Amino acid sequence: MFSFKQYAVLISEEKTPARGIQHLPHPAEAAFQSNRGAVGSSLSKIQGVLSGRSPITRKIDDRMSFQVIKTPEGKVGVKYKGPGAKYNYSAADIKQQHGSKPYLVGPLMNILKHVHKVLPNKSAEYQGGYLSAPEDRVEEDDTIGHKPNTIKYSVSKNSPEGKKLQKSKVSLVIHSALDSEGRASPIEFKQFKEHPDVHLMSHSVSPEERKIDPAAKRKALEHIAAAKKLAKDHSHEHHQGHEETLLRYANSTIDTGEKPSVNGYKKFLQKYHQKRIDSVKTEKSKNQKKAEMDAAINHVNDNMEKFDRTFDIHHHIQQATHVTADALSKTAHGGYKHQIDSEETTGEGFVSNGVKFVPRKFTEANRKRSAAFKAQKSII
Repeated sequence: MFSFKQYAVLISEEKTPARGIQHLPHPAEAAFQSNRGAVGSSLSKIQGVLSGRSPITRKIDDRMSFQVIKTPEGKVGVKYKGPGAKYNYSAADIKQQHGSKPYLVGPLMNILKHVHKVLPNKSAEYQGGYLSAPEDRVEEDDTIGHKPNTIKYSVSKNSPEGKKLQKSKVSLVIHSALDSEGRASPIEFKQFKEHPDVHLMSHSVSPEERKIDPAAKRKALEHIAAAKKLAKDHSHEHHQGHEETLLRYANSTIDTGEKPSVNGYKKFLQKYHQKRIDSVKTEKSKNQKKAEMDAAINHVNDNMEKFDRTFDIHHHIQQATHVTADALSKTAHGGYKHQIDSEETTGEGFVSNGVKFVPRKFTEANRKRSAAFKAQKSII
């Protein structure tokens, strides 16, 4: 896991558009979009997961996201997944490009040395995540595991998965194929070769694992029905100019635990715009930003009922998503147990049709970890 300083260095180097997966939205974010079809599309994606028909993949909490290419000539190159990074086809390439960043050099060297052993016999480009080397593994009682980032993954040593991890020289997940334009699409785990030196953690969720508990399915469908009823004939024009702040506000409530509401949103807007006012020095700029704040809050006051319905739609989509993700975490864990700071949790979640489904237990454990980290920093 990178330190904040390391992360800042990497971000500062990103100058060209990145290839591959960049951002996966939550289904509930559709409630804040201005286009009328967004909510219906999001609800259809949840229903697809509930039915078991939609392909689903597991999100794996990796240490470093990378890309690998196999050229038509059979050359294999690897790179850190960043817009400024270039493919490395040798150890010398890696040292020349990232010599001052050992947190990149080590993983890239290990990937380059072994990943070719499992790549299909065709030219292609893939995206994946680096998980561990042998020295990163932890053996406790009858389990073996690793902690690439936030989550510690553990599996029985005597299981086929545990034996593969124990023998391997590198553990990876390769989840997506990239087309010539850099667009990513899920790739089946079974398309890769097997080799004892490379442990590939499966991101694929089998049809059997997609079967959701009937009670959970009914509950999720109730929330979907409620969202559909609220969305019928609901205006979206009042969102215009508020899409970003609505999303920021909803995200802020994850930490506070409050249910998003119109009054809560108005308080958020007050603080948000006041921070913008305080960031400028001239009276003219302050007056301009003060006018923007007044206009934004007045617009909410003039459309209270519409914003109230928007938050209700968001709530029902979010609840349907949570119920679905919680149910999947019980059937599609891939044989692993998950911990965050010694507390039992779930995996990071799932992806289907370009949106992510995050279990409540993971969100709560991750929020608790973040709060503890912030408290520790404030003491320091």
